[in-house]
Amino acid sequence: MDFNTEEGGFGRESAFIAPLHDMTVSLTSGADIAKSLQGILQCACAFLDAEHGYVVLQGKGGRKAEAGVGHFALRGRIPLTPRIGLCGRAWRLQEPVAVSDYSQWEGRLPEPALNIFRAAVAVPMTTGRKVNGVFFFARTEAGRTFCSKEISQLSQLAGIAAFALAQAGLYEQTKSALRAQRKMVRALRLSERSNLAAQERLRYMAFHDVLTALPNRHSFFERLNESIAQGGADRHVAVLMLDLDHFKLINDTLGHEAGDTLIQEVAAALAAETAAKQAFLARVGGDEFAVVAPGLQEREATALAERLVAAVRKIGGKKWTEFEIGLSVGLSCFPRDGATSGELVKKADSAMYCAKAKGRNTWQCYNDSLQVAIQERMRLEREMRRALAEDQFLLHYQPQVDIRTGKFIGMEALVRWNHPERGLVPPGQFIPVAEETGLIAGIGQWVMEEACRQNVAWQAAGCEPLRVAVNISARQFHQDWFVDSVQKVLQDSGLEPRWLELEITESIAVENAAATQEKLQALRAMGVHISIDDFGTGYSSLIYLKNYPVHTLKIDQTFIRDLTKDESNRAIAQAIIAMGKSLKMEVLAEGVEELEQQTLLETKDCYLMQGYLFGRPMSPEVAEALLMPV
Repeated sequence: MDFNTEEGGFGRESAFIAPLHDMTVSLTSGADIAKSLQGILQCACAFLDAEHGYVVLQGKGGRKAEAGVGHFALRGRIPLTPRIGLCGRAWRLQEPVAVSDYSQWEGRLPEPALNIFRAAVAVPMTTGRKVNGVFFFARTEAGRTFCSKEISQLSQLAGIAAFALAQAGLYEQTKSALRAQRKMVRALRLSERSNLAAQERLRYMAFHDVLTALPNRHSFFERLNESIAQGGADRHVAVLMLDLDHFKLINDTLGHEAGDTLIQEVAAALAAETAAKQAFLARVGGDEFAVVAPGLQEREATALAERLVAAVRKIGGKKWTEFEIGLSVGLSCFPRDGATSGELVKKADSAMYCAKAKGRNTWQCYNDSLQVAIQERMRLEREMRRALAEDQFLLHYQPQVDIRTGKFIGMEALVRWNHPERGLVPPGQFIPVAEETGLIAGIGQWVMEEACRQNVAWQAAGCEPLRVAVNISARQFHQDWFVDSVQKVLQDSGLEPRWLELEITESIAVENAAATQEKLQALRAMGVHISIDDFGTGYSSLIYLKNYPVHTLKIDQTFIRDLTKDESNRAIAQAIIAMGKSLKMEVLAEGVEELEQQTLLETKDCYLMQGYLFGRPMSPEVAEALLMPV
């Protein structure tokens, strides 16, 4: 039928356009693409009187046949590759290509099944300059060809289909965007709820301590300021500043995890006591707590301080028996001691430091005389730092003797401070401050270096070799590099290890037993002499002594002082002597000042002694003259 005849003209074209319009609308509306293309092909084949029709789309992985009418076994075999086949040529030229007899066309594909095709046409589907696919139609009746108007209509069909496919892709993108938007809205709502929870958490964290859940420093000052503002001149407010004793030592020896556990236990104990008085408890620092107690006068506040100290002492007695767990408390009262939170806290802090100076594990109320003591302590600390930098410290030496032979067996190095203005400062004045501030570690290191150097100098001068004893502080001993520092001092000074004696206290010996034993074994393997100083004043634990590589026990002078008058002291001294001998250790008595004490110790089989009876602490020059062979 000729497309240009009246019979095959406008009516047949309208019959083609109407369903084609429906199909393209459904395609752009997101309907199934293969189904929509199948409908378009059926309409087109009916319009063209074509038995075969295919549409081949270019996919991401190459060609892809989406729909076909006719020999469906061929679907997917029609390649969409430039220069190959009718579809390939239409793609390359980007224009329709028609042949009157495909079976005789030189560019046909080598597919025998395609030889049934006569008239054939391929029309590219283009958007812009890009080919997205190709329509292919064929007739099998000889002598029937595709006229120019049919090809023109097919080109319009390909253009409409290409546009519809592009719109369908845009529709899918829009749907994806809408889905993403809906997800984003849901996520935003969840995020909003999470943000509200996070804000609440942040608000909580801003006013509370994470470890203990107690109010923090900010909350403490806020509550203190409120209490002062509400109180007026007639209302009392007590402020207590609390500091754990020896907490840094626990952190250094057992680790921060153990320290955190102790802080939590202390917080629980303090909270139980303060809740009874409706006082406000906060954690204001690492091992520091603070209490605001509105309505409490000094007498009631000191009673609360006593209960707080006792509560922490019980903790030390339960689990932390190896350490001297205690609490130092300073107390100030509004309005007597200040009108502002800053004044009250400063004065309570001053009182707390005085409590530490009194021996720790106690409380102290603020009074004006404390300020003088605090200022003196701060001045002493500054001057000690300068003394260490300017080499103001010096050593005196006290002899140790074996009364069986009358020979000196050692010299104990005792640090002195030669202050440029005040002269020799007694150790009792500066050693406690040095221990509290941490300066004791630096001073102790200097003492060990100087004592080893002096011992080498004595030997070089002709003195008989003997041990020089050096006291080691807990802070110095628990440093990770302590053993290495001892080895370096010996190497630098040239002193043989056997002529160095390190004295540690019982409290050091029982702290972190495993680490202590490891260090002592390393020192003994090095050849250094180890002694336990002030034995009898601490724990006197046979368990530790049995496991430790200790050479000497030194009986503390408190038991020697009244040895001839006090039966209890005699019994303790005798027990220590027997204990040492049973563990194959030497026993040395400190503080021997009277001949009667010497005689009594001899009857108890103690022959190593130290004290004023044999020599007071002396300068290196005097000691050298004493040690020089006659």
